[in-house]
Amino acid sequence: MRRYLSLFLALLILINPVITFASPSSWAAEEINRAKELNLVTNRLLGDFQRDITREEFCEMIIKLYESLSGKRAEALSRSSFIDTNNSEVLKAYNLGIVDGVGGGRFAPQDTITREQIAVMYYRTISAIDSKLVNSNKKLNFADGDQISGWAREAVAYMSNMGIINGIGQNRFGPKGTATREQAIALTVRTYDVFSDRVKANLPAKEPDARRKLDAVEIGKLADSVVLIYAETINGSSNIGSGFFYDRGKIVTNYHVIEGAKNIVIEYDDGSFYKGGITITGYSKEDDLATLAIDDKNTKALTLGDSDNIKKGEKIYAIGSPMGLKNTLTDGIVSAIRDGVIQINAAVNPGNSGGALFNEYGEVIGIIYAKYKDSENINFAIPINSFKKLNKNRNLSLEEFIAETIRPSKPTKFTAKELQAYIEAYESSLYVNGININFNSVSVDEGPNELFIYLYLDWQAGSNFFKAEELGLKNIANTLRNRSIIYSSLTGKDVTLSLVLSDISYTYPEAFSKNYIFNQTIDYVSGFGYIVFFPLIRVDSYSNYFSTWYTSYRY
Repeated sequence: MRRYLSLFLALLILINPVITFASPSSWAAEEINRAKELNLVTNRLLGDFQRDITREEFCEMIIKLYESLSGKRAEALSRSSFIDTNNSEVLKAYNLGIVDGVGGGRFAPQDTITREQIAVMYYRTISAIDSKLVNSNKKLNFADGDQISGWAREAVAYMSNMGIINGIGQNRFGPKGTATREQAIALTVRTYDVFSDRVKANLPAKEPDARRKLDAVEIGKLADSVVLIYAETINGSSNIGSGFFYDRGKIVTNYHVIEGAKNIVIEYDDGSFYKGGITITGYSKEDDLATLAIDDKNTKALTLGDSDNIKKGEKIYAIGSPMGLKNTLTDGIVSAIRDGVIQINAAVNPGNSGGALFNEYGEVIGIIYAKYKDSENINFAIPINSFKKLNKNRNLSLEEFIAETIRPSKPTKFTAKELQAYIEAYESSLYVNGININFNSVSVDEGPNELFIYLYLDWQAGSNFFKAEELGLKNIANTLRNRSIIYSSLTGKDVTLSLVLSDISYTYPEAFSKNYIFNQTIDYVSGFGYIVFFPLIRVDSYSNYFSTWYTSYRY
């Protein structure tokens, strides 16, 4: 079966290849280089050039265009107008009148941007710089002009007449089409070239930085967006670290703070606790970064700055929870930019990990992660721009996160007896589909190359199992598979994990097989009578393969 599955997966890969584009197309290479020279493009757009650009990414680039042409620094609103993003560049664009939402308080930051939306954003950017530069009396000459939305017709006419946005052939504009990253970069360079001289002719001298510097007291008030993180790990240890909200209900911290965590508790600045569901939305062990999502939208996100502009000697502040002392404020300076990290002299200690590093304007420019052993005032932070590049679109439960990350390269030395003691001490339930399935005892049998683990459920746990089962048998299989991987990582052996209803297994021993994750019950269903359920779920702990089959018999 595994052989056939491997062949099937190989065929899927051949049918649906994953293609990435590390380099730009030949036609775009020169304009992309100019965009970098003119500081018109963010670093995260310098890759996957043939990928469609998103609304959020385009906002980040359009703000660079605005600031380059106007000589002014764009300002964001103090509070987000959208429920689905707190991206500072989006908020700047919204404050300037360059972008709107999509309705319902949403911005849809990850949606692709259409050609007519691009035309409108360029048009509004130029208008925000100097309204005298735009002319609404341009003629729309495209054959598909009737397909262009009413709110975009003026902008499309102007930008096309200025020679910035062309058609797609056969005198068609294609208003609902999308644009790739390299196409958007090229259009931005073209817009800059068309308007740079016109803008300079009418602009006053460059204004100084309009941002207001905050004092230490004002920086300290930002602590209400910094949290203390308690992580209980599968090896029985407890980690204490810090984190902060970078978006509503979304926290960034260090990977090492939550590594191996089977349970995470968040403590807010006011002393209250969040103990609800937590998902891991992104992580990088190499970069020591992780992001969490919680079900609490009443959180306030911090403003993210630009770590590329950090200067040695500039004033900084750190907020975290050293030694568990929640939201301690320290200050210092940037000592150096060394090997891609920020060296600071602000005091930090264990517990600060994952905390926020602020500049004088209250913007987060780094994430505290380390201190030099046996030294004073030699500490380090991860630049915030490194965090911006992290993939934050995962959706892993803690069990899935552990299964994906905890497995060692070499087997550990847990015996069957030690594993049983470990499970009895540190595990008490399975969490599936929002339902806790508690088991009241466990036993472990050992074969030459495999361990057989039996989790015994009483009648209440069995009832909860079937509640979870109604919500998705596949999710149960995934939970059991992930738990099997964890246990195999502790022993170096294949693991077969079985759920057993204590009283039923003795009554119907012929239905019980050690080769399968098994649960049997006789359940009374109103209108049908007694039905015997046999859900059998095969788990191979060293692959992602599992299959399920489900039969029922009416009595």
